Amino acid sequence: MIAATFLALLETRSRHGYDLDSADDRHRSRNPPLHHSQVYAVRYRLLKNGFVETGEPGDVLDRKRYAAPSPA
Repeated sequence: MIAATFLALLETRSRHGYDLDSADDRHRSRNPPLHHSQVYAVRYRLLKNGFVETGEPGDVLDRKRYAAPSPA
């Protein structure tokens, strides 16, 4: 469920991991919220399995940006 939400959010534009977490929290109400380790694990699996890709760092903090893969 978390992975599907992240993929839907990435359909519109690339996002930093923090942006994904924040957008997901706003779209779904959770009590208690997800722990960061859960979020990192989902992002890692999506990246490892080719469902998302990373782009160039987008700001001075060099945070990794996630995006839907480019069509081949």
